[in-house]
Amino acid sequence: MNTLLRELIQHIFAWIHPHTVLRYKSLNKHIASLLSTRHFAALNLSRFGSKDVHVSYLGQFDFTETPLSNRDSSEILHWLWLFTWPEEYQLAFADGCWNGLETLTLWNYSQSLPLLSSDRSRWPPKPIPSAIGSLQSLTRLQLHGVRFSGSIPSSIGLLDKLQHLDLSRNELDGPIPPELFNCHTLQDLNLSENKLSGRIPFEITSCVSLKSLNLSGNKLGGRIPASLRQLVDLEVLNLAENAFSGPVAEELGNLVNLTTLNLSSNNLGGTIPTSLGSLSLLRMLDLGGNCLFGEIPAELGNLTNLDTLSLFDNNLSGAIPPQLGDLGNVKVLNLVNNCLSGMVPVELGRLGRVTVLAVSHNRLIGLIPRELAVLPRLQEMYLNDNQFLMTDIPEELLVMQDYASPFVFHGHR
Repeated sequence: MNTLLRELIQHIFAWIHPHTVLRYKSLNKHIASLLSTRHFAALNLSRFGSKDVHVSYLGQFDFTETPLSNRDSSEILHWLWLFTWPEEYQLAFADGCWNGLETLTLWNYSQSLPLLSSDRSRWPPKPIPSAIGSLQSLTRLQLHGVRFSGSIPSSIGLLDKLQHLDLSRNELDGPIPPELFNCHTLQDLNLSENKLSGRIPFEITSCVSLKSLNLSGNKLGGRIPASLRQLVDLEVLNLAENAFSGPVAEELGNLVNLTTLNLSSNNLGGTIPTSLGSLSLLRMLDLGGNCLFGEIPAELGNLTNLDTLSLFDNNLSGAIPPQLGDLGNVKVLNLVNNCLSGMVPVELGRLGRVTVLAVSHNRLIGLIPRELAVLPRLQEMYLNDNQFLMTDIPEELLVMQDYASPFVFHGHR
């Protein structure tokens, strides 16, 4: 078939609406080949214009037609067909209609579109198309809660202007592609609540501008890389609810801009690094639900900006360090279910902003400090399941006592 004949056939078929033309691939292999090129897809789309191509081609949804020339991210939500058509159409559409697009947001479409919300089974999970890598001007890509499945396309790594990437709350699986970190401009990466597995790629250290990294709620494992210390601009590091093992890397103490460090619900062992006490901007430290042992470092008392300290469900032992009384901004102190012993330090009576103080399920003994009774913002205090005697409760605490559970106290509400 000569070039002229091929072009003639393509031009004829290009006048058939995109909703219909793909059926003609079944005529023969030569026609199928001609209708499967990016050139034909672009020609076909140009005959009708983006306003005539909408998601109703799927035959089961009927959304209001919206012209894409507006490029409003809330309207792009109605054009989910892009993620279901053949790749040549995805690429042609991206070139023709989304060229120059800086923000693409598909955010919880099942809540935004009542038809989908009422019957999610009619919209089965779909992979993120590799054509997404053609949107070279993107600085923000948010595909949150859109039920995408399969692996993260490595083509996202081609988006060299990308600063914010949110693929959270989908059904993505497999490893995190190293190519993703070719996006050296990334500042915010959220891959939480998926089914990702494997390790954190070493290549992540290329993204030196990262300020927020959220990989929580996946199946990631191995050790938390000490190389993360190179991400010195990090403010949020959330690796909770995974299967990370090994020790908490001492090098995390180099991330001096951290405000949130959440490593809870993993399989981390070893002791709590004293270097964490140098994270002076930290507001939330959650190491709960791991296998940590040894004593609570006194250096944690240096974290005077903390409002949450959670070390629950570990194997921590020794006394509660009195230096924790220096955490003047802490609102929640949770040391539940460890092997802590000795007395409750009187210094905890200096926690003027604490609302929840929980040290239950330990091996604490001795008199309960009466200073705890005058904590001005205390709402709940849990001292149950220790080795206290009823005579260890000072008079001042008796008025706060929950008589159904004698070592649970309710304070100022």
